[in-house]
Amino acid sequence: MVNCAGPRAANIAELAGLTLPMRNTHGVVACTSPVAVWISHVVHAPHVHLRPDGGGRLLLHTPRIDGAAIDERRSAADTVLADASALYPGLTGATLESVRAGERPIPADGLPVLGRVSTPPWPPSASSDSRSDRCYGVAAIQRKSRITE
Repeated sequence: MVNCAGPRAANIAELAGLTLPMRNTHGVVACTSPVAVWISHVVHAPHVHLRPDGGGRLLLHTPRIDGAAIDERRSAADTVLADASALYPGLTGATLESVRAGERPIPADGLPVLGRVSTPPWPPSASSDSRSDRCYGVAAIQRKSRITE
């Protein structure tokens, strides 16, 4: 089972009789124009987090702008783009195509939820705030399941 219900992951787990402690937060992310910088994994630098977003674009985030008011989001996102450009000079000249706000699914302890549910017959499961964490986690769980069963 892969729980991809995002901010409602705990509700879906509850339908299966399971408890998934979550502490969802409101967040703001910025999407760049296509850039020449190739990133294949999530990057957590001190002032900015980057992840690939398809089509040569990057998704940028920092907790510093999560609480930004609607009218402040664009200028806060410009600051994140400047931080990303300082980290990767190849981003200089990139623009922001969008600034998105939403609810981020965060497990209560801040760590991805990956592994088997202790009560059979439930298969391996994965929940986190990152699509890439889930993909890699599920692949690792499936690989280990085939080895140990």
